[in-house]
Amino acid sequence: MTQTIEARLQHLEDLEALRALQAHYADLVNTGWNGKQTDLDQFSDVFTADAYWKSAMMNVDMTGRDNIVNMLQSQMGTPDTINMHNFTSPQFKIDGDTATGEWLLWVLVKSDDNTNVVYQSEDVSYQRTEDGWKIAGLTLNLATIA
Repeated sequence: MTQTIEARLQHLEDLEALRALQAHYADLVNTGWNGKQTDLDQFSDVFTADAYWKSAMMNVDMTGRDNIVNMLQSQMGTPDTINMHNFTSPQFKIDGDTATGEWLLWVLVKSDDNTNVVYQSEDVSYQRTEDGWKIAGLTLNLATIA
């Protein structure tokens, strides 16, 4: 082993911070049960100001935290719509103050007249900032809808 204990510890701390950030993002976009709704102001804690968000399935390709927040708000549906995101199997590559993550993701969306489960992967770019790690961009890759 050529890495110092400090470098190894930093790597472990970065991995945990990236997992926590992704869990926080999932919590923000999970809505619709027990009165759970999204606090849109918290997205500034998640995305960089110049972040991108892409999904061919949703026909979305945009840049800018404010644009992303507005788009997410429009996609949430009514207060009774259930949106549940489950991120699994993270694969991270950390390079200094940038990182990438590959996640498997399933999303349940249930409204009064429709229920869909969407299976996809998500490729995420992360940036370390003065305030910690943030999402610099993400791309959703559809696998199937059930």
